[in-house]
Amino acid sequence: AERGYRELAQILLENGADVDGWEWRRPLSAAASHGQDEMFSFLVKAGADVSYLEQEPGFPLAQAALGGYETMIHILISHGVNIKAAGEKAVINAMLGGHDNIVNILLGFGVEKPHSSVLVKHLHKSAKSGFEDWVRNLIAQGVDMDAPHPILNATPLWIATRFNHPHLSKTLVELGAKYSLPTR
Repeated sequence: AERGYRELAQILLENGADVDGWEWRRPLSAAASHGQDEMFSFLVKAGADVSYLEQEPGFPLAQAALGGYETMIHILISHGVNIKAAGEKAVINAMLGGHDNIVNILLGFGVEKPHSSVLVKHLHKSAKSGFEDWVRNLIAQGVDMDAPHPILNATPLWIATRFNHPHLSKTLVELGAKYSLPTR
């Protein structure tokens, strides 16, 4: 489902496969998470249970937001995804992915923008992992690139340097980040 293999799904369903069966996640969720609009619609027409989407803690919506799948965001909302429950994670994922249009859609549905401390936490995690695009996207969204880690008191630049991410460290320096050693 995540790759959109409709013909294969049809064969499996015709031979007794459960449209809601899964190994580690449901086919409907996999299709949503990977922006497979046609596969999602096919599964719904084949009888997939969309009600469980309300029970999942926003996984399909959050993953669709990370991938920038705008059409899928609208499809999920139209099928009753609990946008309030999934909202903050979906907004954060859209921000990480650099999908301003998705952020605006979610905010337009009444999802609140995550508190700045939550965004700073994601900036630090992204710096530690070396996710340069995510760091750039968060900074572009207005997250303070010099915000200290709440426990380490270290900046994202220090964190990126400490965890050996030279490209990210260079990017942060070019963006004007300050290097400061943690203090205790």
